[in-house]
Amino acid sequence: MDRLLHNDDFAVKRPVKAVVQFGPNYVFHLAAVARIGFDSEYADKYAGSVDESDLGFLQRHRDLLTFGMGSGSDLVTIFLFLPAYFDRQSEARFAEYFSLLDEGCAKGAFLAFFSRYATEFERQSVWIAKAEFEKELSGIVHHRETIAKLGEIVMRNLPAYRSSVWPVENARMEEVAATINKHFGTFDPISAWEKATGIEYKLDCFRATLVSAIKNGPNADSLAYDTVVFHHDRPFDYTVQLIRHEVGSHILNETMRHVADLEKYEWKTLYAAYECLAKHYNQMLIGAEELAYSLASLHEEQFLPIYRSLHQVQPAITPRELLLRGLDSYLNGATCTS
Repeated sequence: MDRLLHNDDFAVKRPVKAVVQFGPNYVFHLAAVARIGFDSEYADKYAGSVDESDLGFLQRHRDLLTFGMGSGSDLVTIFLFLPAYFDRQSEARFAEYFSLLDEGCAKGAFLAFFSRYATEFERQSVWIAKAEFEKELSGIVHHRETIAKLGEIVMRNLPAYRSSVWPVENARMEEVAATINKHFGTFDPISAWEKATGIEYKLDCFRATLVSAIKNGPNADSLAYDTVVFHHDRPFDYTVQLIRHEVGSHILNETMRHVADLEKYEWKTLYAAYECLAKHYNQMLIGAEELAYSLASLHEEQFLPIYRSLHQVQPAITPRELLLRGLDSYLNGATCTS
């Protein structure tokens, strides 16, 4: 039985919503057509929508633009994640964005950039502190010429995307978004996760941003605390269960970061344990051990039984204690096979 709380119990004050936005879809479109880290028929279908020389540039710089498994290369944040979260929708908006980045690279300080997007970074601060963004941007100033070229590519290819790609892809995604939103209109997953974990969700909504270009690429990538990118064309149960997983993983993120601050665990192991912890709670809330999505690459076959056993013995165990004890049990009794 699904243990999510229903609207009969209370109004959904912090909705989980699927959204379709131009900005995220456009920047991931560029990555997909350039085959940066993943490949699908999407790249063939829309190959002519991106200038050939620009594709060559993106492909030659792929090592700076790849992402996945909780990490990314040097320029992923400024090329994909921030423009997607800010939802830039026009050549003028992108020009302003890259101009402010260039000014920051030239001066070695990004005061104007952070001032212009102060509202966005304020919401980001519950996920990643502004100081972390400042440190990241200060570390890429030597890529100034590459960043400027990326800006030119983004602006040059936007009209073709808007005219020949967006009308087709947008229509497909809006239909999917409507189905997802009908489903979540009868549930309150945020409150259910808060009740299960004892941890408060920090913002007023959660957005599942649908993107059509990322087939075979990293799915469920976080743009912010309240925003995660999902491929639109997956089975319904897979998508809604994974959205619910991401709500929970974001609620649990601060717990994971506190454990990371102990500097006791290797990042890949900690990240796997954290994601599997979110799936463990998701299984409890949905009321099923078999869910439609897999975390096999993150060793769920080892972590999930550990969490289940610990939780059965101590039902009131906190997420932090469950994560710590789960990690220690895994390290003492299992071996990593990848």
